[in-house]
Amino acid sequence: TVAKAIQIMSERNFTQLPVVAGKAVLGVFSFRSLAQRLLKIRQVPEDIGILPVDEFVEPFQFVQPSDNWASILKYLDREDGVLVGNRDQLEAILTPMDVLDYLHRIASPFVMLAEMERSLRRIITACVDEEELRTCIVNSLAQKYGEEALPEELKEMTFNDYVLIIGDGRNWPHFTNVFGEGEWQRKTTTARLKQVGELRNEVFHFRPDMLPRDLEILSARRDWLQMKARAFEAIKA
Repeated sequence: TVAKAIQIMSERNFTQLPVVAGKAVLGVFSFRSLAQRLLKIRQVPEDIGILPVDEFVEPFQFVQPSDNWASILKYLDREDGVLVGNRDQLEAILTPMDVLDYLHRIASPFVMLAEMERSLRRIITACVDEEELRTCIVNSLAQKYGEEALPEELKEMTFNDYVLIIGDGRNWPHFTNVFGEGEWQRKTTTARLKQVGELRNEVFHFRPDMLPRDLEILSARRDWLQMKARAFEAIKA
């Protein structure tokens, strides 16, 4: 019945259910298919919940597990889901949220790293002027690049270069207003940023699955850096 189907959907947080007879898929029941069918019924009974669910099914596109996911986006947009398998052997229902969750898992490390790089550039730009930046670059990057090949602008530098600039003891006084004074603060800040750099290398080498702990570290470091940048900019303003 409609009432039973809605109960299952509510309890399990589903947006649709396949309706089957034996192993054959008749269609899909959803809140949308229910609403669309009710609009077409001239005499709606008082207790809609007792009606059979197969009165409210709609067809979904069948796709195969080997199909390119980009090719099914039009069906996800049009119907809010696709059926994986065939009419006599249903394997799964794929929804837009499933695709979004997948893309989020893939993209979130890259997004967090980009946010941290932007935060470091904001901090360095806010803490040193052009002349001071040149001095900081010489102090921390001359050994890495050599005097003739030193980068001149932040956009030319790597994440590790930012870490070397901020963590260099000769440059540290420029950044104490952001990260705090003292050798302990410098070493702690440098260690945290180096940890991010190591995880960054793994991400950009497309390590298949990062450990949940690694993602937690990236998230925590991202939040920490953004907080430091916002606090400094608010005080400065």
